[in-house]
Amino acid sequence: MKTVARLFLTAMAFQISFTNSVNANGQPPPNRVETLRRGANINRWFSDPGAHPISFYASYVSLQVLKQIKSAGFTYVRVPLSPSALQQPDGELDVDVAKALVVQMAAIQNAGLGVSISPGRQKWDLSNNPRDRASLAKFWDQLAPLLAPLNPNLTFVETLNEPNFPNGSDWDALQLRLLRIIRSHLPNVTILATGNHWDDVTTLPKTKLLPDRNIVYMFHFYDPTFLTSTQVKDLPAEDAPVLSALIFPVNDPSGCTSVSQTAKTAKTEGQVKWYCQSGWTAAKVAADIHAAAAWAHQNGVVVANEEFGILDNRPKATRLAYLLAVRKACEAEGMGWGLWAYNDGFGLGATLGKSGPDTLDPSLLMALGLTVTSH
Repeated sequence: MKTVARLFLTAMAFQISFTNSVNANGQPPPNRVETLRRGANINRWFSDPGAHPISFYASYVSLQVLKQIKSAGFTYVRVPLSPSALQQPDGELDVDVAKALVVQMAAIQNAGLGVSISPGRQKWDLSNNPRDRASLAKFWDQLAPLLAPLNPNLTFVETLNEPNFPNGSDWDALQLRLLRIIRSHLPNVTILATGNHWDDVTTLPKTKLLPDRNIVYMFHFYDPTFLTSTQVKDLPAEDAPVLSALIFPVNDPSGCTSVSQTAKTAKTEGQVKWYCQSGWTAAKVAADIHAAAAWAHQNGVVVANEEFGILDNRPKATRLAYLLAVRKACEAEGMGWGLWAYNDGFGLGATLGKSGPDTLDPSLLMALGLTVTSH
């Protein structure tokens, strides 16, 4: 309680100075946009309802890990969470877990990093069930006030991670509802908005702009998903080796197509041929990301890529080339990016919840334009 109280008193000075925090162009201040420049997603933290004691949340990400993230060159940490991990069975906020979240988010900020808080859809049927939509709204109505003590220059809250509504206008309406709730409690933080259909980059042009200028619009980039995200379990068992031979960039479709000949089933062979003939190169990645940047420029808003990655059972050269291509495409547009994830096979694959940080793969750090360090 004392920690939260101290945070609240410290934040009051910020609240006076940053009401309606936008710059002369009606966008979030440049220092906040810069904070979203290079993100490290951390998953499996506040994600399992009732599975962990309070001590788990305090020990999962150590100060040494935060120092490593900072020294590598990351500028913020994104924390996807399950609302139910912070709720009691009756749907009311579990204040003890919520306070633990606030303390850990403050620790991230004290390490010199921004923090983005992103609730997931979990098992809610948000597109069809009004009660589930009300539960999400209630979650934000109860959690947002507790985030007020955090430094608003380093605090970012996302309406919802990866919404997926059959009708995009239904998501637009719910996002507006969530925005109003969050903003009523947090008048100065930068809110992160997203498009429909899993935050896919192609949904941004279909997203209704919000009546709020202190917003950054986020997207996820895993295209093409057959290359980046296809799991072994998604293929016939005999075709699993195909994934460890996928090529990026596809500068020579005929050479890439030869991989399809190792497939044992016609379906997998067809999927590989489709990928090879789709022309996935760094230039194609850049074109897709440029389209998002052009949409942002046309509408006078800020956009960033908060998730990208490629599974670690792909060839090392393929992984490095893909990560480099996405990172460079974002940076060429002056756009921030976030790696999925610090502790996941799509990204750096570090192990958390132990005494010290892992040694990170130098080649992955170099592909991301980060600093190679031993810790």
